[in-house]
Amino acid sequence: MPPVGGDTLWASAYEAYDRLSPAYQRFLEGLTATHVGQHFVDLAKRNEKIVMRENRGSPENVGQDLTAVHPIVRTNPVTGWKGLFVNREFTKHVNGLTKGESDALLEFLFDHISSVSFFFNHQPVK
Repeated sequence: MPPVGGDTLWASAYEAYDRLSPAYQRFLEGLTATHVGQHFVDLAKRNEKIVMRENRGSPENVGQDLTAVHPIVRTNPVTGWKGLFVNREFTKHVNGLTKGESDALLEFLFDHISSVSFFFNHQPVK
């Protein structure tokens, strides 16, 4: 452990995917989810800062709309390993599902990911 620092939470997207049943893995393949980073814009406004308006690395990444669609299962192009790509902070809706279905699925995935997380709690040195 380092001599200073706070709590660290680490979760393996690969491990989370691998711990799902094959049927659930197949169900998730091909599904996408909408991710929203509006809280960054809101925080910047509260602190009287300007969120970048120009290109942020991709032609689609302009302005203050911090919304993106990503696959729920992403495959590492080098290793071929599959991992879950959702998180409670950004993932807002599973596309193509009703609100109730999406909410239930996301809650299951968030809980599932938390169950395979490794929590390291170390106290700062005084």
